[in-house]
Order: sequence, then structure tokens, then C-alpha cells
Amino acid sequence: QNVAPLIDALPRIAAIPGAWVEIVTGLSAPLDAQVATAAPQGLAVALTPWTEAAVETGLARCDLVVLPADPGPSHRVKSANRMERALWGGRMVVATPTRAAEPWADLVYLDHDLTAGIRRALAEREHWPARIAAAQERLIQTRSADALALHWEAAAEAAIGKP
Repeated sequence: QNVAPLIDALPRIAAIPGAWVEIVTGLSAPLDAQVATAAPQGLAVALTPWTEAAVETGLARCDLVVLPADPGPSHRVKSANRMERALWGGRMVVATPTRAAEPWADLVYLDHDLTAGIRRALAEREHWPARIAAAQERLIQTRSADALALHWEAAAEAAIGKP
């Protein structure tokens, strides 16, 4: 449901020197047809069925993770899990701005125009290591087992009425 903005951007992504795209998602014949129609000659586009292993392999192969979001209301209930996984995996992210992505706006590239976000990210590539390291530190502080345990303990105490 989130891939349409990326498919729409394929002709503009093709103009970025050295660009290639791997889309890791649930596959279908209609998606294959959409990508085949939208991908211009000369842009390598691979469609990979989503699995946990495919995500890990894709992260290892890429320099930049592009996370489109459907402009419809369903993005309001999405989490930042794809972004957080990419950052934890040491990859910079360009994403469509969403409520879930907003807390990461100081460390990733948020842009409604994915191609503009990619170009800006590539132009600032020297900043990626520091931004990724800061994101990983934030993940440790907010998403690690130790950080989440405190929330679970507070929730359990609240549930049993313990002050």
C-alpha cells in the first residue's frame, strides 16, 4: 500500500547517476506490471518478496533506504518501524513525512518529493555517519529492551494500582 509514491518517482530516480532500486515488499502481478510500466530504460529495478531475511539482505546491499508512504489516512496509524530498522542497520533514510516519521526529522531526510529527498541526502552524504550514530543512540534510549522495560514496568504498576 505504500509503494505507489516510489513507483511514481522511478522516472525521476532514473536521472540520478548510478541509481538502482530494490523494492522489498509483498509481490503481486499488478505490482510487477506497474513497475514494468513506470521504470524507464536503464534504471535497474528489482522486486524482492518481503521476508525478514530479504530485509536484512537488502539493507546490506544498499546505501540509502527510501520509505514512501501512501498519502491516504492509513499512514496515520503506521509506526516508524521500517525507518528504525534501517537506521539500526546503519543506513540513511529518505521518507515521506508522516506523523510517525516526525520525531526523526532531525536525523533523516523527510520530503513529499522522494527524488528531491534522495538528491538532498546524496548531496549531504558526509553527514550520514554522524546522523546514523545519533539515530542509533536514540534507538538505544527509546527502543532497546532496557528502555522499553521501564515502560512495561510502569504499565504493570498502573494496572495493579501500585503508586
